[in-house]
Amino acid sequence: MNSIDWLKIRTGLSLCAALFPVLFCDSYRRVEEDLREKNASVRLKNFERTSYAAAGEKLWHIKAEETYIYQTDDAESLIIAYDFSFAQYEGQNEIGRLIAVRGEINYETRVITVTEKVEYRAPGQIFSGSSMDYNMDTSVLESKKPVTIQEKGLSTLCRGGIMVDRTQEREVCRNPAGVAVGSDSGAFEQLFR
Repeated sequence: MNSIDWLKIRTGLSLCAALFPVLFCDSYRRVEEDLREKNASVRLKNFERTSYAAAGEKLWHIKAEETYIYQTDDAESLIIAYDFSFAQYEGQNEIGRLIAVRGEINYETRVITVTEKVEYRAPGQIFSGSSMDYNMDTSVLESKKPVTIQEKGLSTLCRGGIMVDRTQEREVCRNPAGVAVGSDSGAFEQLFR
């Protein structure tokens, strides 16, 4: 036998010795992940995506801890993200941030739907609720479910939901009820009963 044959035998024995514990030992288990979303084309951890205007200024930034991307005809059709954050920019300034446990970006309808512990933070305002939709084409944030708006010591419950259009500088609170935060006695004052 030449040295090449001995090398093949040694390599084979080493491989058998390495696989022996895996094949015959119960302490090694196969790892199977319990995925949150089924049939996704791609799964990513620590996902980030930024969009820039032609002049180079940042338009928006998406960040998520875990993301599932669904593709149709080699193009993204749906992204489902967990621990989701979507920030909008005007020039160098952040003008709004949408945060939720789960975000769904549908490229066919051009709508971002966020659910579970949803917050939209704009300068001087915080909108919180259980579900909101953001239209990427019209820049309109909308919810048909109850949303609380906190602004300048006033907490307003929009029992019928909201519509926020930043391009038109317009906000609609459907069926409002308000509470003024803070008074001399420290009690809340009821407004808009």
